[in-house]
Amino acid sequence: MKKSELRKSGIMVSGLALGTWAYSGAALWGASDNAAALDTIHFALEHGVNLIDTADRYGDGKSEEVVGEALKGRRDKAVLATKVYTDKLRYDDVIACCEASLKRLQTDYIDLYQIHWPTPDIPVAETFRAFEDLKKAGKIRIAGVCNAGKGCAASLAEYEVAMNQLPYSLIWRIVEKEVVPASLAAGMPVCAYSPLAQGLLTGK
Repeated sequence: MKKSELRKSGIMVSGLALGTWAYSGAALWGASDNAAALDTIHFALEHGVNLIDTADRYGDGKSEEVVGEALKGRRDKAVLATKVYTDKLRYDDVIACCEASLKRLQTDYIDLYQIHWPTPDIPVAETFRAFEDLKKAGKIRIAGVCNAGKGCAASLAEYEVAMNQLPYSLIWRIVEKEVVPASLAAGMPVCAYSPLAQGLLTGK
């Protein structure tokens, strides 16, 4: 599968990613079969999908635990992405959340650490100060953002941001109007999440 480099970081990611929210047992998805989740992650890695995306809020860390278990003995095959949530974007909270995610993921570094949902209540400068210190400590490799709107995307232009993850599919195209252009203008590639509209476009 073709791979692309994240912002001259040396991190090469596949054109397709595997999202793991459904493996958390969260109410939106219902109960999850852990064995099937592990098999799915292994299958993805074996077939060239190396970007594995999770978040600390997916089932209050359950998804991260599943991903951590799946990557035992396979960590070098994966580009591991996780996120820190809106209410934890202060400096000390980011550091603490990263440490907790590292423990659940059973790894000593995260390839892509992302703001899950930006908020104007916490300056991005404070969050990125934490990201920079985590990078210096070798605990993350590059930072990203998920769900950054037009204004937020513009405010991130001065930072090295690997990508802006956005909900984007054939039935959810509103981001094309302003958010995608603002992200690209700020130097951030766009990564679509829920491209199959959480299953609605699978034909099942």
